[in-house]
This record gives sequence, structure tokens and C-alpha cells, in this order.
Amino acid sequence: MLFEILTSEESGIDFENKIIETKEINGFNYINYNNGAGVAVADFNNDGLQDIYFLSTLGDNKLYLNKGNLHFEEISQESGSDKISGFGTGVTIVDINSDGWNDIYICLSGPYADPEMRKNKLLVNQGLNKNGIPTFREESSKYGLDIDLWSIQAAFFDYEHDGDLDMFLINSSPDMQALEFSNMEKFLHTKSKNTGDRFYENQNGLYVDISKKAGLVNNSLIMGLGLGVSDLNNDGWPDVYVCTDFLGQDALYLNNKNGTFTECSHKSLKHMTYASMGNDLADFNNDGWSDIFTCEMMAEDDYTIKISSESINSKVFKDLVNLGLQHQYRYNTLQMNNGLIPNENIPGFSDIAQLAGIPSTDWSWGPLLFDIDNDGYKDLFIHNGFRADYLHKDFNNYLTKSITKLVESGSVSPKDFLYNPLVFNIVKKMPQRKKNNYFFRNNGDLTFSKMNGVWASDILTCSNGAAYADFDNDGDMDIVVNNSEGISFIYKNNIRENGRSNYIQFRLKGSGQNPLGIGTRIIVKQANQKQVLEQYLTRGFESSVSPILHFGLGVDTIVPEVQVIWPDGKEQVITNISSNQCKDLYYKDADKIHDFSYPKPSLFTDVTNSMKLKHKHEEDMYNDYDRESLLPHKMSDLGPAMAVGDVNNDGLEDFYIGGAKGYSGKLYIQTNEDLEQQETNPGQKI
Repeated sequence: MLFEILTSEESGIDFENKIIETKEINGFNYINYNNGAGVAVADFNNDGLQDIYFLSTLGDNKLYLNKGNLHFEEISQESGSDKISGFGTGVTIVDINSDGWNDIYICLSGPYADPEMRKNKLLVNQGLNKNGIPTFREESSKYGLDIDLWSIQAAFFDYEHDGDLDMFLINSSPDMQALEFSNMEKFLHTKSKNTGDRFYENQNGLYVDISKKAGLVNNSLIMGLGLGVSDLNNDGWPDVYVCTDFLGQDALYLNNKNGTFTECSHKSLKHMTYASMGNDLADFNNDGWSDIFTCEMMAEDDYTIKISSESINSKVFKDLVNLGLQHQYRYNTLQMNNGLIPNENIPGFSDIAQLAGIPSTDWSWGPLLFDIDNDGYKDLFIHNGFRADYLHKDFNNYLTKSITKLVESGSVSPKDFLYNPLVFNIVKKMPQRKKNNYFFRNNGDLTFSKMNGVWASDILTCSNGAAYADFDNDGDMDIVVNNSEGISFIYKNNIRENGRSNYIQFRLKGSGQNPLGIGTRIIVKQANQKQVLEQYLTRGFESSVSPILHFGLGVDTIVPEVQVIWPDGKEQVITNISSNQCKDLYYKDADKIHDFSYPKPSLFTDVTNSMKLKHKHEEDMYNDYDRESLLPHKMSDLGPAMAVGDVNNDGLEDFYIGGAKGYSGKLYIQTNEDLEQQETNPGQKI
């Protein structure tokens, strides 16, 4: 098989994110309790090997130093990186003081009224001690990063091209019970004090909240879980995609290049996932435009679908749309970037997850798009599993009946049943939802093939955080997962050991305040294709990937041309690079400015206005499922019928658009200049 799972004895990794529920806090009274935590990859001691930092939900974090040959040594206590009080969620890597040593930023959340328990932490790398161990000091307050919201994940990048790194932060409410489905409009128009999307500008080393000025959305429906950064419209400026769980919609923030963002999901996307988890932004089809993949919770098999609360109430769906929110569905989405919408600087996307064969991958926390088999196309890894399946219908029925009996008998008060020990004894019986992680091979034709059992053996896990890196420096990408029910482990990639494929890797040496080169775009031009990667470390779910950029080359041994576009637009071009090496790239070598004026040409031109077509279909709103709940889809609003033909024999095609119940159809006659609407009375001559 392509991957082998390393045992603890082989790797030296024995971390488990143990989540122990109590009657005071559990998955029943705090919906994010069992979401797990992230994992971060970076070279913390600057020896050329990628190390691993595991975040724990409530226990001690662990730092493992890479000793070579995929064996790791735990140095958590000596490094001072283990004891972080609070409820750990996401972790990302940044060189906050630009000293060449990688630092760790940790997001904290939890149902705590005390803001001290929620303050995010920044572990600043102090370099090596006398034993050669990297040591850390907590310095979040020094930089204004001791933020006391309900944080899930952060991403650092230079949003304004001033050379330093700013920060985007997503947050999620701990109290899902407070969101009343019957009063969604109230929450949509109520700003949240401790949640919502937040943006912090780096002002001379101090991070200042400018969320309102930057144009970010803030309402009480936002429960952020996934955060991705990419230049989605190819203008050289970083944009942001945020996954929002449950009722609130995902957000696509387009960088306006003036210190503000515009949320443009309604223009860019036709629909989106409902309970969005993690995401990854990458160019999966090698057309030079970044695409978006988001995870949901739809099971692949019919049995799990039937026992899970997977469907959305049709009234809730309609109410959300009527409130101005997007159409949201319980499936993964692969939003393929179609380039710019004509006459606008906004990218347009088409969801092709169903076509691509990746719409349903169970309780998926995060996706990672990267080249697993070194063929030049980005494959897909999705990590799965949940240690407390609160969507299980049979258990929920049992739970409801049991609590009702306790309330009726007077044993439990209806006001505080969430924290009653008798109720907790029932909650402890909640089943787990261990699942296989998913591997998909990119076929290069907009489809993916499931490779479970071919690339890797199936193993039931609750894998929450995950990251990729070439841990043994052999030219293929390995995977580390943070498990909350069982020991975490590494998938070792053996494609290079099997003597197949070539690769090229790049290590970035960025500018003074951005030594990791975050925001850099690299374009590798081969004879038959063009690959693009961007240096953004926050990816997947609550995790941070290796800063070494990896390209699979297939059978190619020479790369004809590489374009390196640094965050401020400076560019360098390198030609005829030999494969199978990790090459250092230096910002100081960039000697020109990149030309970003390369919009993707459209196959069609919108002539609606010039043809003077003004037609809007009016649909009578009827809920088919009230009549027949087992319909596979609605039958009553499939859209208007349409017929095309030359009805007046003038050599020009005309068309007729049908109307819904209660609305007449319309006939449009084409002239040499535009379209004319005609009345369509029975027997009328044209």
C-alpha cells in the first residue's frame, strides 16, 4: 500500500487527546465539547526536519522533536510548551517576531464565564537551550493576541501588502441551545460579543481589532469552524473563506486592496454546505485558479444516513433563504473556480462535488488537498470520526423519553436538566461514531477515485486535526492526525521508497517581517501542465501544515520554469531546475513585479441587457414534502419549461418560457436588434 500507519513504538508518538466528560461539561450541554483539537507541523529547532505539536482539548499539549527516519522524541516539559490552561481548539504556526524561530499560536474556547480561561496563548520560541531543545515563553499579551473570545482557529497573512503579518480569527458559540429556530431573524440581526469573524491588524507589532472597519460579518448565527486563505480572484491579494456550522452561512471575504473585505458569497456561490466543518483552498484542476472544498457530515452508506439526523427541515431551509441567507445543503462542496464574473473582479464558482464523486464522507472534520502520489495533481485526504454521536436518532429518542420520565417523576427539574447527574448517566451511553479516514486520488478529469484499502488500510478513528509534511525528507508527503479516541499516529508515504515518481520542494526565505514567506505563490510550469501552490499554513480543521511547498512531477526530471511571486507582488523566474531536491528561495532575489492581469477568458458573453430581455420567473411556493415526505426531490418547482423555434418564419430563433401555476408563459420574438415580448392568447396569430 502507498501508506503504512506507524505504531507508537516505531514513531515514538504516544499522544492521545483524551476527552473526559463530566456532568458539568459534556457533549450534551456543550455542543463543541467533543470536536477535538488541532495539530501543527514546523521545524522548531531549525535542523531541517519537521517537528509536531499536538494540541489537547483539556489535557497537556505535546511537542515531538523529529530525530530522523520518522522517529520522534517528546520534549514537551523541557520545552515549556505542555501546560496551557483552558479548552484547546486550533493551533497555527507563525514567526511572530521574525527571528527565524517558529512560534505557536493556540486558540482557546469553552463554556467559561471567566475571560481568563478563554484567552488565546502565544508560545514564542526562545531558541535552543544547553541540551539543544527549543524552549518557549508565553507572550500573547505583549502582542495583543491574548484574545478572550470563543476562538476556534487563526490564520496569519499580510492583507494590506505592508510587509508584516495580520491575523484573521474565527470563533464559535458554546451555547447552541440558545439558538431558537423559531426566532432566527432576531439572531441574524444581533451582534455577538464573543463570537463572529474577527480581524486584527498588525500595527507596529501590536494586533488591533479592526473587524468592523474591515467589513467583517458579525451576527449571533455565526459558528465558525473552518478557515482558509487564498488569492481567489488572482489579483495578488489574499482572500478568506470561513466555514460556519449550522444556521449561519459560510462567508467568502474578497480583499478590496484598501484595508477592507467584501463578503461576496451570494454572487460567487450558487449554494454552500449547511453544517460546514473544515476547508481547504487549492487549485485541484491545475487551471491556475484556487478552488474551495468544504466538509459536511453526510454519510456515504444508507444505514448511517437513516440513523442520523441528516436532513434539514424544509421550513427551516426556506426560512433561512427568505432571511437572505444562502441555499445550504447537507453535502460536501467542491467549489470549482470558473474565473472572474464578467465585468467584475469577483470569482464565480460551480459546486461539482457530486460530479467529482466526493459529496458524502461522513462526519468529516477537515480536508487536505495535496499531491499524495506525486503525479502533479492534488489528491484529497479527509479525516473522520466523532466520539459522541449526538445525531443518532435511536439514542436521541431514548434520551428524550428518559428525560421526560425523569421530569414527570419530579427527579429532574426542567430548568436545569442539562447539568443533572441523572441525565448525565444517560448521556454517557451516547454511542461513538468512529469512522475510516478517506483517501481520494485526483484523476485529472474533475473526478476523484476513492483509494481506501488501496492506498491505506482502513482503521476506525476519531481523527479531528490533521496536517501534512515530508517528515523523512524523502520526497513524498506524510500525514499526521490528532485522534481524540485512541493514539494519534502518522501515515508514512512509501511512493518514493517504491521507486516511483519525481518531485521538487521549496523552502521560502521571506522578507524581514515575514520570514516564512506566508502569502507567496509558486507556479511550476511543466511541459503538459501548470501547478500552483500558495504558502498559507492554516488548513483543514484547527491545524497548520508544513511550510515546505511540495510539487509532484510524475516522470519529469527537469522543471522548465518556476515563477515565484512573493506577497507584495515581486517576482523571480527560475528555469531548468533538476527534480528531487528541496530548493531554497530568497525574497531578495526577486527582481521584477508580477503582472496579475490574466483573467480567465469566458466562453460566453452575457447579452441579456443588450437584447433587452427582462424576464423573471415567478414560482408558486408549494412544499411537496407536506404531501409526500418520501419524494427524492421536489417536483413542483423544477423551473419553467422552455421551447425554441422560428415562430414567424423570419429566419431568427424565438423562444417561449412557460409559467408556474397562476402565472402565464411569455413568448419572445427575436428581431435584428433585440427581443420583443408578445402576448400569447390562444389562437393568436404572430
